[in-house]
Amino acid sequence: MTVEDLSPRVFAREDGTVLRRLRIAPLDHRHPRLAANLADALQTLRSTTALSDGTTYHYKRLIITLLSALPTALPSIVDLSSPSAALTNAFYDWEASLLGHYGHRSAVPQSHGKRLRRLVRTTALQGARSTPD
Repeated sequence: MTVEDLSPRVFAREDGTVLRRLRIAPLDHRHPRLAANLADALQTLRSTTALSDGTTYHYKRLIITLLSALPTALPSIVDLSSPSAALTNAFYDWEASLLGHYGHRSAVPQSHGKRLRRLVRTTALQGARSTPD
């Protein structure tokens, strides 16, 4: 399954009485297909588990942070439907760099890693449901 829709994904959230829109634009990143995969997984996760607006924002920040930290050596056409050792290693290196940046006592690297794995699992489940028997 290839992601062909690279249009921006918009998440509406209420901030008091103001409606704010969170936006992930896949074409703004070096790895647009991966960005679209992760944004779609966030949309699915949000609709199926009723994520709060704050949690959705944290997931969005995670996606943006990850996409900006991925190495340029990783092919730009990489996505979650065709996982590779290079993508897995890039995820691992990113999580390890968070540990180096925040330190061993911080919960940030672990929480970001858990969120990323949850998005990947959501994508895998979507793919399993869309595959004909």
